[in-house]
Amino acid sequence: MIYNENTEILNDMKEEETPAGNDDHSPVFTAFMQEMINKYRVKRSDISRITGISQDYLYKILNGTKHTAQRDYIIAISCAIGMNAEETQHALSTNGMVMLKDEEPRDHVILESLNDTVSLYKLNDRLEKAGYPWLKFSKYMEEYIPD
Repeated sequence: MIYNENTEILNDMKEEETPAGNDDHSPVFTAFMQEMINKYRVKRSDISRITGISQDYLYKILNGTKHTAQRDYIIAISCAIGMNAEETQHALSTNGMVMLKDEEPRDHVILESLNDTVSLYKLNDRLEKAGYPWLKFSKYMEEYIPD
């Protein structure tokens, strides 16, 4: 791993992770996400506005009182915060979700976009141009599913 300013935060959080399969991962996830919100100086209301996820539902996800099974939601929240690929991978892991795999073509586009720190809409634009489904981050958004 290349050392950067996030390495210490990530290493501290990894030490607190629970074993795989244990549903008690929310405290590590919520603490990590709060660290990221503070680091990037983003308001939760702005994350809600950018993603289209209702403030109530977003707050419950970020506070650990609601667990989402939607991996795209966590990726979208991470992107809206401004997190890079490594930070997003950690968020997925601590939320008990499958991490993005560079060898999966859609995941590869997402990882590149996260490292380029593009907006959520630019990320979906890149997915569409590559022929992959958009990140589905709100039940209110239209879906793009390639033919």
